[in-house]
Amino acid sequence: MTDKRFKLADHFLSTKPWDLFAMVEMGTDRIYHGFWKDMDAEHRKHVPGNQYERAILDYHSHVDGLMANHLRHATAYTAVPVDS
Repeated sequence: MTDKRFKLADHFLSTKPWDLFAMVEMGTDRIYHGFWKDMDAEHRKHVPGNQYERAILDYHSHVDGLMANHLRHATAYTAVPVDS
């Protein structure tokens, strides 16, 4: 879903000029609900070496790349606020 939302946003950014464009990616919040125990070694349900141990970090790296792609639409006058 994340890739689809970013692809759609990229389409919008590419097809017309914007005075204001906003996008919310909820995946960066939702992934913590599903995979925190797999990443946090101090969580009571954590299993060291589990297959999802890097899921949150890998997802954030992926989103960083998608955001970098969107920044190609930016100009010197573009403000890009990011909240996590």
